[in-house]
Amino acid sequence: MNLKLLVSTAILSRIFAIFGLLNHGRATHLWGVAAAGTFKVSDSADLPAHDFFKKGNEYPIQLRHANVSFEDDACKGVRSGSLKFSHQSDDSPLDLLMNTGEGNGFWNIKTFISFTWARIRGEKGFKSYCDKYPEACQVARGSVRRAPDSFSQLRYYSKIPFHFHTQDGKILLVKFKLGPYEKVPDSGLVTGDDYINVWQQQRLPEETRDMDYLRKEFLSRISEKEIKYRLSMQLHTPISGESEEIYNAAQAWDENTHPWIELGVATFSKSLSTTQAELLQFQVNNMPDSISVIPAKSMSDYNSIGYARSKVYKYAQNWRLKFYKYRHRVGPIASTKSD
Repeated sequence: MNLKLLVSTAILSRIFAIFGLLNHGRATHLWGVAAAGTFKVSDSADLPAHDFFKKGNEYPIQLRHANVSFEDDACKGVRSGSLKFSHQSDDSPLDLLMNTGEGNGFWNIKTFISFTWARIRGEKGFKSYCDKYPEACQVARGSVRRAPDSFSQLRYYSKIPFHFHTQDGKILLVKFKLGPYEKVPDSGLVTGDDYINVWQQQRLPEETRDMDYLRKEFLSRISEKEIKYRLSMQLHTPISGESEEIYNAAQAWDENTHPWIELGVATFSKSLSTTQAELLQFQVNNMPDSISVIPAKSMSDYNSIGYARSKVYKYAQNWRLKFYKYRHRVGPIASTKSD
């Protein structure tokens, strides 16, 4: 393992822990809502034989939707859909962390550090990052959503690839996607000047909905009927000598050569309380033996993002829970009246 990568990851772990303490909660994805339900693996013949995603298997599952950066649901920003394959707050055979947009606005630890510093500096910093990395800016334009109608109408992508071990001994690459059960249009897509000026993210002057309208809408929807999602995956068979770009999380795989395969349906029937939702921990390295984080060799390695997340999330979340216990209060303090 590269020494610079080890040191950088250790520093990032402490920085994100501090961000969480300052936020009185998570470092990112601070404002969200969660639900519990079940997941059933598809019986489709397209599924390769796999130890975890066995055809017809059922698992308990939890889902947390959140705004990645802002408390205000009407802001233009990235939204998340994170899955935990258990009804526990921490232990789980598999956690999947997914955000809107098919690609990341950063592709290794070097660009992630630049992106983090840019976001700390606000709108001016984000614009500078876009000027420096125009390809990242283009990816960001496809990832943000402006005041969507519902969390349940968006598509969420894992973006970084993982190793996928089949029962016949093959090691493939896999990416995941969570989307609506019904065929509904994606909500909140940005256009015009709002698309071009991706760094301008505050709510529009004519917006009148509450700051937590998305969270309220989700809770209202699930109180009336269950909410269903489809979980899908793309697979890639590694070829000797192929370009390392296949690991680049800023680039989506071509759906013509890497079609989405439906893994199964997640059905949610019960919302979680604020306390239950805040105690949820999502760990990148919560994975069965048949799915694994791809090792990274250096700071510029595309796989350094997955490696860093596996370390940073665990460290920062441990400190978050210690802070909750010390403060005798769970979660951030909202600036709005929230259910």
